[in-house]
Amino acid sequence: MENPSAPTTAQAVAAFLNSMRAARRSPSYLGKLGYLLRFLEDACPGELPCTLDGLEAFFAAVQASGRLGEATYYDLWRHTKQLYAWCKGRYAIASPFDVPAVHGGLQRPGLRPKILPAFSEQEKLRILMRNEGRPREMAVLLLMLDTMIRPGEAFNLRPPDIHAGHVVFHGKRGERQLPISPQTQRALLALPPGEVLWRGRKGPLTREGFKQMIKRAERRAGLSGGGYKLRHTAATLFLRRGGDAINLKRLLGHTSMAMTERYVDQSLEMLAEAQRRFSPIADYQGSYQPALTLVEQEMGAAIR
Repeated sequence: MENPSAPTTAQAVAAFLNSMRAARRSPSYLGKLGYLLRFLEDACPGELPCTLDGLEAFFAAVQASGRLGEATYYDLWRHTKQLYAWCKGRYAIASPFDVPAVHGGLQRPGLRPKILPAFSEQEKLRILMRNEGRPREMAVLLLMLDTMIRPGEAFNLRPPDIHAGHVVFHGKRGERQLPISPQTQRALLALPPGEVLWRGRKGPLTREGFKQMIKRAERRAGLSGGGYKLRHTAATLFLRRGGDAINLKRLLGHTSMAMTERYVDQSLEMLAEAQRRFSPIADYQGSYQPALTLVEQEMGAAIR
């Protein structure tokens, strides 16, 4: 039986995207949102499915098609849930996501932990040293490593956003203030004056031009990864130097500690140091010395 107040899937998606545009969500976010929700439009061209069976069949079909990887499929589930929460308020329709999973509701897809790529301390220094003498590149490298901001937030920075001891960033969750070190402030203030902070030979950099500038700066050091790898590097090194998870969460602009824990969980050096200090056998000084296997001998030689 059709719900007379329910819109078609195409109408719901279009209205939802317009609402996100009115909320000034970033173009990259809107692009990804539109791409993922198009799967729902194509699979359900008529009325927006408002039953558990209908929506579960949609997710099962997408999963069976193999068109989306694990992380992208998870994003599809998350954004579809966001769409239904919005439609519940706009059209006063029931959301299948409201049924708890323990009562037969939709099961949240699993997402295996993923190691976030990061440069080592030595690689970070190499990138900085290979870009000395390039004021623009040094300014963005110091800014991103100092504040851990997203590439989009760095791109949106304008001269009026730079203040004594801090900067104001405009990101996907609004404005936020972050402290900056003296060397980062000097590097930013050394850039040519004007309405736009990041400029090239032909004028203001585009978003794509800004991304390519970061990649070229990394390639000068024989490395690659892009802006997000710089963000991951800053977060990882912050923890290795003794920073705490609460302040790391604030610097990264995360909304939940679960997001920040991805960095905490993968800090192998911190875990190894804690294991050396607190292992139950850390104080064992016995004479037991088992013979090394051939593999262990090769590992030891490689380490030395």
